Amino acid sequence: MSSLANIFVAANPHRRRGAALLVTLLVTTAVVAILFAASDRTHAVSILAGLENDRLRASLAAESVAALIEAKLVGHAAEVENLTTNVDEDPATWWNLTGCAYTNGTTSVIPQRGLWMNGCLVRWRIEPVKIASVVEANSTASNATFSVNRQINPARVAQRDADARSSSKGGTLLPGNPPYFHYRIVTEAYALKNQDDVMVVPWTETGRHTVSVQVQRVIQLNHVKLFDYAIFYGASGETGDLEFEPDQDVTMFASMHSNGAIYLGGSGESFKNNNYKKSASDGGMIVLGNRTDKVEVLGVMGVVRLRKAANVFFASPAGIDEPGAKAPLDVPLPGKKVKKAKHASTMSGLLDLNGGDGNPATEKVAINGEKFTYQRDSRSDWSLPENRVDPYIKDAKSGGGAITHLASIPQFSGYPLESQRMVGEQIPLYRTVAGDRYTVNPGREPASALFYSSTGQPTTNRVSTSRPVYATDMPLFRLIDGDGKTYEDVWPNQPDKPQSATLLPSGVLPALNAPTGTTTPNRQHTWLPVVAARGAQGALAGYYLEQSLFGQDDGLTTGLTIRERGRQNPAFGTNPDGTAITGFANAEEAPARALFLNHSDFVTAYVAWLQAHYAVYLGLDGFGQPRDITEDFFSYAMANAVADGDLTKLVASQDRFVNRREARWLQAQGYLDVASARTLRARPLTLHMAQVCAFLRTAHPSFAGKPPAANFNGLIYIHRTPRLGQVVGSAGTYEPLAPLRYNPVSDRSPFAPSMITNTGHPFMVLGSLMPGTTPEVGSPGTWVIYPLHLPVRIDQAEKIDLGVRPAGNPGLTIITPDPCYIRGSFNITPAADGKLPPCALFADSLTALSTRWSDADNDQDDDYSGALPTAGDSELNLSLVLNNLPTDEENVVDGGSGGVHSLIRYLEDWTNKKVQLRGSLVVLNRMRYSRAPLGENISYRTPQRIFIPDPGVFSTTGKPPFAPVGIKVTRMVSTLAEAAP
Repeated sequence: MSSLANIFVAANPHRRRGAALLVTLLVTTAVVAILFAASDRTHAVSILAGLENDRLRASLAAESVAALIEAKLVGHAAEVENLTTNVDEDPATWWNLTGCAYTNGTTSVIPQRGLWMNGCLVRWRIEPVKIASVVEANSTASNATFSVNRQINPARVAQRDADARSSSKGGTLLPGNPPYFHYRIVTEAYALKNQDDVMVVPWTETGRHTVSVQVQRVIQLNHVKLFDYAIFYGASGETGDLEFEPDQDVTMFASMHSNGAIYLGGSGESFKNNNYKKSASDGGMIVLGNRTDKVEVLGVMGVVRLRKAANVFFASPAGIDEPGAKAPLDVPLPGKKVKKAKHASTMSGLLDLNGGDGNPATEKVAINGEKFTYQRDSRSDWSLPENRVDPYIKDAKSGGGAITHLASIPQFSGYPLESQRMVGEQIPLYRTVAGDRYTVNPGREPASALFYSSTGQPTTNRVSTSRPVYATDMPLFRLIDGDGKTYEDVWPNQPDKPQSATLLPSGVLPALNAPTGTTTPNRQHTWLPVVAARGAQGALAGYYLEQSLFGQDDGLTTGLTIRERGRQNPAFGTNPDGTAITGFANAEEAPARALFLNHSDFVTAYVAWLQAHYAVYLGLDGFGQPRDITEDFFSYAMANAVADGDLTKLVASQDRFVNRREARWLQAQGYLDVASARTLRARPLTLHMAQVCAFLRTAHPSFAGKPPAANFNGLIYIHRTPRLGQVVGSAGTYEPLAPLRYNPVSDRSPFAPSMITNTGHPFMVLGSLMPGTTPEVGSPGTWVIYPLHLPVRIDQAEKIDLGVRPAGNPGLTIITPDPCYIRGSFNITPAADGKLPPCALFADSLTALSTRWSDADNDQDDDYSGALPTAGDSELNLSLVLNNLPTDEENVVDGGSGGVHSLIRYLEDWTNKKVQLRGSLVVLNRMRYSRAPLGENISYRTPQRIFIPDPGVFSTTGKPPFAPVGIKVTRMVSTLAEAAP
């Protein structure tokens, strides 16, 4: 130990200093090296972590944009013609989303800007996909069977099939024009090095991004024919609730679908006495399908053994006031507490809302051979063996999905039958800088948002007390500008204002229904749009009106379009030689027989009055415009009517009668006093279908000596026009777009002209779709209702014989956005082949007038409260597309909707009489033009209602023209891959 110490002590001090330095350098170098290595690893890990974060951001951005495009495609697809539109043909149709790549012919178009999302720029592409049985680059090998997207126009199916088979590798096309569309959505997301550099183009500029990710999503859209269901309710929420509560036993071997809930069972008014269980249990047996002939019963929001009227009444102040019981899935089983109950009550005894007693042996409802009790409905867990029900019974939890359709498109606001699109909820209104005009599209030109001031006046200066002006219920048109590009806006911002110095019955056609006179700055909605030729500058009409005016894109056939003019056209009051027609009056009321000395003068003046108030179109002229046939149409069979003054021998007449249900409701709501209600009349434009069919079958010189049926596509579109909102400075000219189109910057409390309703009273009732919101004009969700809206009526329709038609289609579809009446039976006489032609009626509502109905016997003031007229048996062989009056707190004391069997309304005593409907029922939305309750025993007495789902309607050949369709997603495949950096 000492020697070691000596050695250490005796060492040279300089040599010791050099060794220590060397060791220090060595150690320092090693430490630095280690630190550098650690730093490199940390930096590498950091880079990898950053790349992983970028990859995740890019993946989420790509997936998000793919999901966005899919959602837009599904909503867009309800108007199925859009699925045949290529992106390069109409970018606005594809939402003008930045970053769209497409192919124009053989030229690839690369986007110059990306869609920014979470620090990434995304480009996207959408394209149709062929599905083939053989995998090959083009999926059309000669031995392949393949499918391409459905051809919407039936007239083009054969040509499409021939073209597919004639190609060099045509293969075999799947027959039958399968009801599917397949699309590939491709999105590429580039994670940016500088996340705020939104103007970079990373797919062409190198070094501007860190990582890129590609997502491919292939979706299958199923093209659904709504008439394939016996009953289809298309709305979500309470309007879409399908209430099945028959008074008598019902057996039905056909499927039903609701985008809301399906309530099965119940009848009577026991719920008013708090006997909710009895109310949900009474009524007839309900048998849907059996074990060998199964039907689909799909309620997206639940298939439940309840009665909606009982639930709503229970949850109302008149009931127990337990709001938690309104939603069907929140209704507890017997003995369980009500969710959010105000009074801590339990659902037992008389408070039990469930139908039946839970015993299958005594249950009244059976679906596909199984008893359906409240213990096994959608409130149960169907995944458990003890709760398992037939797989054909579905809701959202068990794989049932909603079907989107025309009423789902926001621009239609749920009402695709209307003559123009509508602005949806919560869309702000703008005042343009260039002039005192209004728009929903501030991008068209500089514009300022509108707000309501404290006094309710519109202003562009926002203050703390102001609120936005919303374009609720304003008309929205799809416009084509001078460059052929489309955009949607309210009418005042059209490219060119329609001009019409005179309204002539012949010669150069004026703008459709365009009034004369000038407009003031705050009344810009007084012009009807010019209906332009396809692809020409101007506005396009609403969906079904456009289908009627222009037909499908082959340009060969159109519908028969009948529209009320914006104002009377006095030019029809003269004879061809220029002399005045005897007795022609510039009046809203049709000529009265008592004012004329002979039948000839009366009928001549009457026909001239119809021509002056209505315009009729069929076919296209040489410029692609709707062809005006007003004179030919209304003059048809005029000689027969002149012989005895019988107006039913004309193609149409405008009539009047008492509708006590609507009048009594207006009186009950305080809009009319009793004296005024007694004088109120419904004034329908009545089409005499026997004469209309004869007109279409008869050769006319103006149709080159051929019958007009050769140019007829099977669609009759009729639109009445309440002329509300008189144009300042132009007497007799009224706002043709007024029905439920309210301009929030015009009169706040307008009145209907007396010549329209023949009683002066406010025409608007406000309601709101927003809970807890006070309804106010222009507010989001606001809807309005007009009393006794001008209706149409169908008469003499026992036999539908349209003559020889293109492609041999014998069917007929009548569409009106207005309330409709049918007098007598419809389509009960078979054609020469022994079959009834497939027919349909689309309307806001339908009231059936029996075979014994007489206008003359129901046109007295005393009919307001007198004895009900006696009805006769009626038979209707047609499918229906209607709106409904859903059960809510306002009408539940009157029985609510009355169930699907009360969808058709009545005005007579139908005791011991029957109404038989054979076809299919489709309900799109809430009624536009009525909130009047059913009025049983006051306005009518119930008939024996027989509903027969017609199997012929559920076949391809049995569909009426323009049968409604929907879209649902039935398959989706998504893949994700990292693209090249």
